Amino acid sequence: MGKIIAAHQPNFLPWLGLLYKIYNCDEFIWADDIQFSTRNGINTHRNCIKTSQGIQDIRIPVIKHSTSKICEVEIDYRQNWIPKMKKTIYLSYGKAEFYEEVSEWFNEVLDLHYETLAQLNKRLLEDICNRMEFGVTFDSCSKYDIGGKKEEYVINLVKFFDGDVYYSGTGAADYLHTEVLKEQGIELIYSDFSTVVYPQLWGEFIADLSVIDYLFNCGFTNPFANKA
Repeated sequence: MGKIIAAHQPNFLPWLGLLYKIYNCDEFIWADDIQFSTRNGINTHRNCIKTSQGIQDIRIPVIKHSTSKICEVEIDYRQNWIPKMKKTIYLSYGKAEFYEEVSEWFNEVLDLHYETLAQLNKRLLEDICNRMEFGVTFDSCSKYDIGGKKEEYVINLVKFFDGDVYYSGTGAADYLHTEVLKEQGIELIYSDFSTVVYPQLWGEFIADLSVIDYLFNCGFTNPFANKA
């Protein structure tokens, strides 16, 4: 099949669907050189945790300018958000089976006080993937001059990193065209991710929450290892 490339913004503790995308590629590229957006095109629970009162969004305050690229967005440490986040996590997952192991790692990373949001998000996700033994290598677009928008950006990215296949989320289907990529010598494959069901605290199962919900309940076990 050749070398499989996948790419995505470095989101804060996203859903397992993004980790599945990482798991299925040979090299994962952080698309951190594009315009920062707080929306991420998502209207689901994918950055939420599960609490005794239901789902709750968790966010990190940032210092954002209108022209900021993702790699340039600084974390706002003027706000006392770290103790609040740790408390929220404890109240939500203190009784979870893997709370001690996961919270020790998570709190240690938060306390490093990374300057930018991208730096923190990359560290968290790369740590998770390494602990789950995905065997994937990582790189970042911001280190290079990729150029282009949407489909052109993807083509330039795959070629720059010597890829043969682009492994994409289904959300990109509105601007990626199989024949266009094929003409450039790139095979396009869309993710076949399906919801991972696992034990949760606080009542009935809620699908596709932040990966942190999975970690506290299941630890750093690879959730895709037995997928056919």
